[in-house]
Amino acid sequence: MKFQFFAVTATLAALAITGCASKTASRPTPHFEFDQQAPIMLDATEILFQNHYVPAQDINSVELDFPKTLSQSIGHWVNSRLVAKGDMGGTVTVTINEASVTKNDLPTTKGVEGWFTIDQSEKYTAKIAVTIEAVGIPAGNQSGQINAQRSVTVAENASLAQRENAWVKLTQAIMQDFDASAQRFFYNNMTGAVIQQY
Repeated sequence: MKFQFFAVTATLAALAITGCASKTASRPTPHFEFDQQAPIMLDATEILFQNHYVPAQDINSVELDFPKTLSQSIGHWVNSRLVAKGDMGGTVTVTINEASVTKNDLPTTKGVEGWFTIDQSEKYTAKIAVTIEAVGIPAGNQSGQINAQRSVTVAENASLAQRENAWVKLTQAIMQDFDASAQRFFYNNMTGAVIQQY
């Protein structure tokens, strides 16, 4: 009987250890290609970042469920891609107006056919709206807005890990779109704020 008691105790201990390990498993996080690119040099002495976006108090507003929110990702982009290199004053301000992710349920197959069909049951749509404003720079005040939007669908039988991987890919994709749009904006529409690199 003592042997049996020890075996049960050891099994329970092993289960406890396994349970703790699963709880502390790290969530996937996005990695951004633009981190490998040369930064955009701005003719200003200061770069300010502010977030005016407040997530909606709605069941379909899910950006806070993401391993890294869009607001956090945009803040990362500012630190990675923008550098103040001016010496005559001026400020470039990056303001988040929207950094939302909404979830919408998709129609799925019903009845007996539905038992044998795996549908895409959820659609996640990410939206970014950011204002860039340069004030007091040598070329004069300039401003504009950068927008990006992406979506992804998830199968009805997706596990939590698969769903989080889809969220990470969505974050990476929309941030890559945002970076491309921002680069075009600075070099085409806000050239007076950029120190050209040759």
